[in-house]
Amino acid sequence: MGEKKGYIAYVDTGGTFSDAVIVSPDGTFSTGKAATEPNRLERSFIGCLESAGKAMGKSLQDVLSNADEVGYGTTVGTNMIVSESEGPKLGLITTKGFEDRIHQWRLRPAGLLKPEAMHMISSGHPKPLIPRPLIKGVSERVDVAGNAVIPLDETGLRRAVTELIKAGVEGIAICFLWSFLDNAHEVRAREIINEINPGLMVSISSEVAPTMREYPRLMSTIIDLHIGRALKELLKTIERRLQEYGYTRPLLVMQAIGGVAQAEVVHPGTTLHSGPVGGLAGVEFLKRQYGIKNAVGSDVGGTSFDVTIASEKAEDFLREPIVGRYEIATPMREIITIGAGCGTIAWVGEIIKVLHAGPQSAGSEPGPVCYDAGGVLPTVADADLVTNRLNADYFLGGSKKLNRDKAMKAIQEKIADPLGIDVMDAAEGIIKIIDASMQSTLRTTLASKGIDPAKYALFAFGGGGPCHCA
Repeated sequence: MGEKKGYIAYVDTGGTFSDAVIVSPDGTFSTGKAATEPNRLERSFIGCLESAGKAMGKSLQDVLSNADEVGYGTTVGTNMIVSESEGPKLGLITTKGFEDRIHQWRLRPAGLLKPEAMHMISSGHPKPLIPRPLIKGVSERVDVAGNAVIPLDETGLRRAVTELIKAGVEGIAICFLWSFLDNAHEVRAREIINEINPGLMVSISSEVAPTMREYPRLMSTIIDLHIGRALKELLKTIERRLQEYGYTRPLLVMQAIGGVAQAEVVHPGTTLHSGPVGGLAGVEFLKRQYGIKNAVGSDVGGTSFDVTIASEKAEDFLREPIVGRYEIATPMREIITIGAGCGTIAWVGEIIKVLHAGPQSAGSEPGPVCYDAGGVLPTVADADLVTNRLNADYFLGGSKKLNRDKAMKAIQEKIADPLGIDVMDAAEGIIKIIDASMQSTLRTTLASKGIDPAKYALFAFGGGGPCHCA
């Protein structure tokens, strides 16, 4: 008899590692891990699935050809925004008279670190995703009641689109005032663009973020295009690889608000922070399994530390979250994130010789010094290894060995010697600082919500959870 179908597989791509879990038809499960390759994320996806399949004694072909469901949580879009990576050249068409709206920030300190927020004037504005010359205004107007009081100037629209195409734009975002009440003008504008240049990427605000407040709605529409090409190309590549292994169903993608959507129809903007939301879903599941009313999730990854609250009263959502330095109108489950993980870089101030940790991260390339892949700056992972919190001979399930000598040398030269202390004391200092940052984030998050920690269970997960939060 043939094996029954019913495998379920999910993958999460983090800044340092990609993780997979495969659940078999009988309910048993296995996990797998692979290093995240920023420029070849599909390899990380397949690599961690292969690792999980091997752990249960199955080939990836056996698993995927008999799988009912394969899902993916990713921070590809988030990383593009936070790192200010170059995206496609975009244009914007908006209501005439409001061409400068995306250059007028509602929350200037949004996304700044505390030291930067204390000196806002010198911090400057976030990098505009669309320069002013590529923003065109078109005569049209829908009023607050959703009535079209000024018809769409189609002649002016065609002229604006032609100018943008001549300027070499690869996509056009459309956002008219009050279009979420009546989107006829935006839909017609898209039709005209498709007539002029079929195949050009077009995103309209009434579909991406049909909510009030034009600035976050504008930014959501632009970001949907900004990350759209890279994300959709990645998802298509992953789907092709899955098909090579016999998987015939749609690839599912985690959503920032919770739940999943098919890769073919997913809005790129809704995937922002979707990876950490998977952790929150796990906390909710374990709460029900163990009969716990209230819980806090603490996710220690290679790049960041995420805190989630799962209370018995209701789920917390952010109506207009901040991604990078941009306020958007894409609702998300509330997740508090700081730059503190096992890949966080430790350093000593040049003027005042004080030990710091973060927020910069070594990422997966080159990674911590102990990975022996070219990293030269000491990280939290190096300190964990030096203090024997990590087993040098059993990393990534024994598939990778760590170089303790190099980690110790880096901490000695970069931290211990400048501070005039012993290398073990320096390593312990790094750990104490990063743990204090995480503890402070947990405390302030709970205090800001008036939560009594004694009434909440703490779920520590992520690659560094057992080391730093358990």
